[in-house]
Amino acid sequence: MPDTPALYDSLIDTHAKWLGLTIDPAWRPTISQSLHAFSVAIQFVDDFSLIDEIEPAPVFKP
Repeated sequence: MPDTPALYDSLIDTHAKWLGLTIDPAWRPTISQSLHAFSVAIQFVDDFSLIDEIEPAPVFKP
């Protein structure tokens, strides 16, 4: 999926309609920048490879 401003505009419009939200045009650039930041973070996590022997911990303790 191409990472373009048009994609973010489409996502904003589609999700706002789906959620029944009215988006103030002044907020669109900020929302678009946030979507871009999420996209970069998701790509970073998706590209991080783990070895096959890695298993999740059975119990997490602070």
